[in-house]
Amino acid sequence: MTITVKAPPSYTPQALPLLDGGDGKYMQNELVRLQAVLRAYQNLLPQAASEAPKTLVDGMIRLSRDPWRPVSGQTTDQLVYWDAAGSLWRLLATAPTNS
Repeated sequence: MTITVKAPPSYTPQALPLLDGGDGKYMQNELVRLQAVLRAYQNLLPQAASEAPKTLVDGMIRLSRDPWRPVSGQTTDQLVYWDAAGSLWRLLATAPTNS
C-alpha cells in the first residue's frame, strides 16, 4: 500500500476578466475551484474508519474502529489524528510533533 501525504489545499481568487461577457465563465471556473477545495477539506473532518485512509493529510482526524488500531497499545475505539511531522497516528489528546 502506498501512502501519500498531502497538504491541505488553499483557495486564491483568479484575476477578474477584462473582456465583456467573461463574467459567466469566470464565475463558473471559480465555483469549480471552490468545490475542489471544499471536497479536499471534507477529508479533514472527523470520520469513523476501520482501516487506514489511502491518502493522509496532516491533522486529519479519524475514529479508529476495530480492527484498525494505529496507535501502539490502543485497545478501544478512539479518536486519532495523523501527525505528518512525526509520520504516525497519535491519540487526539496527544500534542503534535513540531514541524
